[in-house]
Amino acid sequence: MNPIPAQANVRTQDLVLKSTGGPIVAGTVNYYLIALTGANAGKWFKNSDNSWNAAETVCGTMTFKADGHWSISVNATAWVQNVEYVEYARENGDLHIPVSNQARASLAVALDTTVAKPAHITAAHAATDALIGGIGGAIGPGADRCTLTIQDEDGTPIADADVWISTDAAQTDIVAGTLQSKDDGTRLFMLDAGLTYYCWRQKAGVNFNNPHKFIAVADI
Repeated sequence: MNPIPAQANVRTQDLVLKSTGGPIVAGTVNYYLIALTGANAGKWFKNSDNSWNAAETVCGTMTFKADGHWSISVNATAWVQNVEYVEYARENGDLHIPVSNQARASLAVALDTTVAKPAHITAAHAATDALIGGIGGAIGPGADRCTLTIQDEDGTPIADADVWISTDAAQTDIVAGTLQSKDDGTRLFMLDAGLTYYCWRQKAGVNFNNPHKFIAVADI
């Protein structure tokens, strides 16, 4: 869910152990927030003093809720109308699979998704993808935009699933994620078309046949 401008927003992250794929339920988890656009583009927000910082700065410490779910309330000062952000979390011992989300501070507005995007908007999205890729590599290191549809064992698209990508079935080389699938079950990654990858998925109450082996295909 996108944050609402000019008010405090509770933000959440789901953290998974690299070693087992199980949820992280203890320890210290730090939350980070960087602005992609606006007056503070390229800077990190710090909750304790409402400052924006050029160097990577912890926004605040998250609180464990349940089953790998962590949350934090981020001050109203951080959220500016129509500014885009990347938020991510790190377990203090680096035991986690990297996770990040892109967000935009805005009030909910119904959009006509059938209208083609102007060229300058498409270019802006490409620039945003490149910046996200530099933050922990969450969107992936590849050269091609590859959209995956996350489905359960019955082939039903699943929204809000945690998704990450590895180059091997043992998860020794995780190259992208963790990101969440959208309302229609899709999730964009930057991969190299023609190469083989393994997709890992999890969501409470949903059965997945992990991993899903696939050959990356570039979006048309």
